[in-house]
This record gives sequence, structure tokens and C-alpha cells, in this order.
Amino acid sequence: MLTGRKYRLELDEHQRRFAESIGGATRHLWNIALEQRRYYRARGEWVSFAEQCRQLTEVRAEYEWMRAVPVHCLQQVLRDLDNACKRHGVRRLNWKSRSKTLPSFRFPDGARLAVERLNRKWGRVKLPKFGWVSFRMSRRLDGVVRSATLSRDGKHWFGCSADSREVSADRIGDKWSSIRSRTSTVAQGTAEPTSMRSVRIG
Repeated sequence: MLTGRKYRLELDEHQRRFAESIGGATRHLWNIALEQRRYYRARGEWVSFAEQCRQLTEVRAEYEWMRAVPVHCLQQVLRDLDNACKRHGVRRLNWKSRSKTLPSFRFPDGARLAVERLNRKWGRVKLPKFGWVSFRMSRRLDGVVRSATLSRDGKHWFGCSADSREVSADRIGDKWSSIRSRTSTVAQGTAEPTSMRSVRIG
């Protein structure tokens, strides 16, 4: 089961500038990749995720500022765009404005992230090309980190992790037994389901 956990990061000045540059690069990539897809769509054609990744390799070879950005963050932008196009269509998607879009980017491969607990209040995570980044232990660490998204809100940067953890079969069985029991009670007229909030599970 995947759960999301959000932590406030403590970036040093170099890491802060680097995070801002990655956020700008991913926003720029979204815009040019979307523009390319609109161009192809107007001609009745389609450019695939794989093709845009191939072209991204060529762009990174030509521009040093793109090479500085972790490649998995850039590839994730193209994957997110591909999924959005499939769900909503190219014409319904918007460009990302520098003034209205807060910088945000994702590390999609949890295997490349190392997380350590330092004490009760602090932990640290090792991010590609960032090095170690400290974060406030506002929530306990649990499960295996599958991905991490960094985003800025106001003056502060936050990290949101997608963690997976095992749920025992007994616990799942208990949940379903609770659901069946309460559903039976409602069906027999011994409870009045006046709203969804009146039916509590677990």
C-alpha cells in the first residue's frame, strides 16, 4: 500500500539554488514538450514518450545546464506529460508559467535515495546530485521509499515521499469483516445511513 509523507527540508544555499534551477528546467521542459505535442497533433500525428526521451538525450548532450539536472527528474516530466495527454488530450493542457507555477520535481526511483534517521527530531536523505539533505522528522519513517517529490511553498522547500508498506492479510480480513458487519446492520434496518459519514470503518 502506498502512503504519502511530507517533510520540511533544510537546504543549504547551494542546494537551494540547485533546487530552483531544477524546478526551472523541468518547467521549461514541460512547456517545450507540450508545444511539440501540439504541433504534431495539429498535423494529425503523434509523438511518443519514447521519442521525446530520445530527443531529450540529444538536448542534454548539447546544453550543459540540462546535463546538470538529474536525468530521472527530466524523464519523469515527459512521463507525466504523456499520461496527462492520454487522460485529457493535448489541447486541454496548459503551459506552466514562471510566475504562477511553484518549482516542483520528482525523483521517481526510490532505489537511488538513501534515508537515515539522525535523532528524534531530524533525519536526512541522500538525493542524486544534491548530496545529503536534512529534514525535520515531523512524521515517523515507515515502509520503503518508492519516490520523492521536492517542491517549494513560500520560502521553504518540502519533500513528499511515496512509501510502500506491507499490510497483513489478517488486518485486511478484519477490515472487510467490519465492512460486512456494518453493511448488514444497515440492510436490516437497525441503523440509519443518513450520510456516508455515519458509516465508519475500523
